[in-house]
Amino acid sequence: MRSFFKGIYENGGLENSIPFEEACIITCDKTNNPASQDRKLLNTTIEWIPTECSEAVVIQLNRNDGMLIVKARES
Repeated sequence: MRSFFKGIYENGGLENSIPFEEACIITCDKTNNPASQDRKLLNTTIEWIPTECSEAVVIQLNRNDGMLIVKARES
């Protein structure tokens, strides 16, 4: 995901007035994957700042039993 968003950043799709590390934050660790959750579930939180002309978009990916479920909505 980092490589994907880095390409978008370099092509002007993310806010370029700040460093990439601030324009796109990806979290996939114990803070959003507690030890008590199903071992087949992996939560990845991606926060990014689009350019001013873009609208905010939330994308949720959930892979369960071999199926990828994608939910997207505009904020």
